[in-house]
Amino acid sequence: CYLLLQAHIVKAKLPISDYINDTKTIMDQVPRLLAAMQYIALDDASTAGVFDLISYFARLRQVLSTRTMVNDNPFNQIPRFPRDGGRKLRNRGISSLRDLCSLPVSESAKALDLVFGNGNRVKHISNRATQFLNSLPLVTVENVTTKHEIEKSSGRASGRLNFDIMFNTRETVNARRGGHGMNSKDSLQAESNLIIIVGTYQSRCLLCHKSVTISGGKVNKKSQSIEMSFDWALANANGGPDGGSMVMRLLHEDIRGMDSELIIPLQIGG
Repeated sequence: CYLLLQAHIVKAKLPISDYINDTKTIMDQVPRLLAAMQYIALDDASTAGVFDLISYFARLRQVLSTRTMVNDNPFNQIPRFPRDGGRKLRNRGISSLRDLCSLPVSESAKALDLVFGNGNRVKHISNRATQFLNSLPLVTVENVTTKHEIEKSSGRASGRLNFDIMFNTRETVNARRGGHGMNSKDSLQAESNLIIIVGTYQSRCLLCHKSVTISGGKVNKKSQSIEMSFDWALANANGGPDGGSMVMRLLHEDIRGMDSELIIPLQIGG
């Protein structure tokens, strides 16, 4: 099973049809297995380390969706990305796929021209890479507030976290995203899944989590207001210095290299 999973991820050619059928059976069961493991972990969310464990589940889904190993450079998801492309981008101060997507469209196009070259022979490759890059959802968080209140019925301190997430996509997204060497027509995906998880600053206990679907569309900047409740006492006890903080991670299940992490003070606004 493990070897067939590895073969699937690295797109290895299987020698006989039985292996192909077995791989399909395994891949059909993997989402259920991951969901069951996550369900068990969520049952003990206040245990130290569960916050990181839920993050690992999301990153494993990234590996399965993109069919790239965890030690592969996320830049390799860009179609026809050259071996020395990552070094060229790092020399320009671009260290991640998210950094590249955060640039204005004209600047990211220039960066890709640096990687692929700008002659007529490679222009279609650069354009294909730009199309892929522009389809990726760049997610940011704004208008964060936290507050706590006492539940009258139980006397328990409950925290409330409110924020807006901004989805910025720069191009029509109308097909499925694939990996290195894929065709342009299937390099994009109509929608993707974003996992928002919040954990304690110390001990990495899980406070709350939420799944959000990002729909594709034309050049746009969409927003969605989010409210999440959490155990205030647990967050405060593990908040760390300077009045206490929480850690928020935004993890894409369908793409690697676009995740982000924020430190949120326990007292903002309200």
